[in-house]
Amino acid sequence: MLKFRLLCLCLITVFAFSFLLSAQEIKTESLPKPNINGRNSSILKLLENRRTHRQFSTKEISAQQLSEILWCANGVNDTISGKRTVPSAYNWHGVTVYAAASNGLFIYEPNEHSLNKISDKDIRTFTGSQDFVKRAPLTLIYVADFGKMNPKSKTMNDDKRLFLSAIEAGCMVQSVYLYCASEGLNTVVRDMVDRDALAKQMEVLKPKQKIVIVQTIGYQD
Repeated sequence: MLKFRLLCLCLITVFAFSFLLSAQEIKTESLPKPNINGRNSSILKLLENRRTHRQFSTKEISAQQLSEILWCANGVNDTISGKRTVPSAYNWHGVTVYAAASNGLFIYEPNEHSLNKISDKDIRTFTGSQDFVKRAPLTLIYVADFGKMNPKSKTMNDDKRLFLSAIEAGCMVQSVYLYCASEGLNTVVRDMVDRDALAKQMEVLKPKQKIVIVQTIGYQD
């Protein structure tokens, strides 16, 4: 009799649990399709055309395109407040954009919207293990500077700084993706990079500066 009662109790529990789950089921509701040709067509069409490509020719991009790529990545879009094209935790602006090209390594200065040359060395081959990195005319290197990320709470540590930097760099990457979609340029964001070897070749990074991610840009092969 005891075994029978226990069995009944188990069955009742299972049925009750199943009932609760069914009562909590989320109803699926269809959404209207994005109106690609509507009033928000500009941004929607760019997102529709956003792609990752790994085929690159050696054709150089123009100075105007380079200027606009860098502005999209981290440019100042409000000269009064100094706000930029991407969000930044605590307004740190802790991620710096470096540009590796055939004629050297450069650092982008958002406030002056200028490109300052650091070295004449062509370090593109060190920006990844894929063959195309040697051919593509431009690779952006997104570098987090923990020294700019002063503690804002007792829980702030380097793991959180890296996490917040990754979010900021991710916003930069997507901005560049959208620009490339508008210009017919190929681009790919890449994690396959020996960060220590690349940092050594850059010769300018301090211990608190960490390479987050790299992004290659150029024309289709």
